Amino acid sequence: MNETDKQQLLTELREGVVTVSFTKINGDRRDMQCTLKEDMLPEVQANNNAPEGPKGQSRKPNPDVQSVWDVDQAAWRSFRWENVITDEG
Repeated sequence: MNETDKQQLLTELREGVVTVSFTKINGDRRDMQCTLKEDMLPEVQANNNAPEGPKGQSRKPNPDVQSVWDVDQAAWRSFRWENVITDEG
């Protein structure tokens, strides 16, 4: 996924719910309904840009991984940018 497509997807995630398709670590395909729209995020996380790690510690951001709110599971999930499936040839 090129940088332009990545920025477009981030914009769409901030504006509403988006279906993101990606290949999981185990090789399975996943289609996830997710968002980064502030008014749809859990109250505790809405003002916190860094997801919490073990024992409530902030994790260092990883530019290769994107955390999103999975609206179906009502939980934070993530995907690797390199594993996003696009409609490009």
